[in-house]
Parts: sequence; structure tokens; C-alpha cells
Amino acid sequence: CSGFLSWVIDSVSPESYEVIAQLQSQRPYPQAKTFASFFASLNDGQTYKGWQKVQSPLDLKRGDFIAWEKQSQAVSGKKKGNSGHVAMVVD
Repeated sequence: CSGFLSWVIDSVSPESYEVIAQLQSQRPYPQAKTFASFFASLNDGQTYKGWQKVQSPLDLKRGDFIAWEKQSQAVSGKKKGNSGHVAMVVD
């Protein structure tokens, strides 16, 4: 999910993508948890390099992005699974 949506954002708005990509520059693209953390850090009512916080699921519109971080489940001292999910609202 994050790989595909990273490609979409970078194709449409490289400046907007770069803001998130810099937060996890050691990876080929940011994980869902990085998107979720970035979205949570946005200030209410302000636009930052193309990003704007959505206050309620009822306010979502086509083209908006949502993300959440999965609670880690340690198995033998290692995290297992993905970091969450990021998606784009289609309808």
C-alpha cells in the first residue's frame, strides 16, 4: 500500500511526497506508520506543502489519503507483519 501510494504521490506532487519520504529516508519509500505519524502531526486548518489535516471521516473526499499504524506484535523479540495501512479515498 505505501509503496504504490508513494509512487502516486511522487508522480503527482514530488514536493508533497518528499516531505514524508524524508521522515524515513533509510527506506526505499516510507511505511504506513510514517504516513500516519505525519498526518497526525499536521496542524488544524493549515496546509503544509500540499497536505491538510482532515478532522473527521465525514470530511473525507475523493483523493484524500488516510493512514493508521498497526500496533506492533513482538514475536521472539522481533516485530512481525506490516506497520499499518495507507489508502486513498476513491469515492
